[in-house]
Amino acid sequence: MTAHAVCLDPRTGQSGYRTPLGVEVAAAEAIVIGRVQSEEGLSDDPEDPDGISAFRITIDVLENLKGKAPAQLVVMNDNTSSRYAMATGEEHLLFLSQDGNRYWVNACGNSATRHEAEGLLKELRQLLRTKN
Repeated sequence: MTAHAVCLDPRTGQSGYRTPLGVEVAAAEAIVIGRVQSEEGLSDDPEDPDGISAFRITIDVLENLKGKAPAQLVVMNDNTSSRYAMATGEEHLLFLSQDGNRYWVNACGNSATRHEAEGLLKELRQLLRTKN
C-alpha cells in the first residue's frame, strides 16, 4: 500500500492498523476512483523548516463509487508523516472525508493506487451492491 503513516490500533495501541473496509465504507463521505491532476505545496506556517505545511491536490474524478463527489475535487494533505501520498498522473481508489469544500484521505485506511487496489475494488463493489 501507499500509506507510510504510523497507524495504531485503537484497541491495542499496536502499529500496523488498517481501518476495516466496512467501517471505512460507512464513514466515507465519498469513494471515488480519481486521477491526480496537480499538486501544490502550501506555505501557511512560517515556522515550518521546509516551508511547506500542506499540499493541495487536485483530483479528476473518473468514477463515483459512493456519494456524489464533483468531477474535480481538492484533497488537502498536511505535510506530516500521516499524509496519504499521491503523485501527479497516478490513479487512486480514494475513501474521502470532507471538511467544508475540501476533502482528506485517511492514510490508515484502504485508499491505494488503482493498481494496488484491484482486488480490493472487487470486494468494495460487492459490498456497495449489498448496501444498496
